[in-house]
Amino acid sequence: MRLTEAQVTAVRNALDVEPVEEENPAMETLRNALGDHTFYLGQEGLFVFEPVPADQANGAGTPAQLILVAAWTDEERKAVQAVEPQVTNVTVDLDDAGPAAS
Repeated sequence: MRLTEAQVTAVRNALDVEPVEEENPAMETLRNALGDHTFYLGQEGLFVFEPVPADQANGAGTPAQLILVAAWTDEERKAVQAVEPQVTNVTVDLDDAGPAAS
């Protein structure tokens, strides 16, 4: 899921994280391998947000769940390798930026 500027701001306010910059030389490779997303780097690796399925949403806002899509390959965190997507317990309402654990 590619986030709008307002959604990036909502995530930034909720989680104090920054997306991988569009100018980053790795962006083309990431998009070719993983699709068109707004990517975030964290301690475990590379993350994206995906909408919470309608049947799991509480009916308020636009909830999105943080998904791990690539893990660091070493302790120096210089490279990531794609993994089977792993849903985290972090959900952000992209309308009002209120994080919640599920």
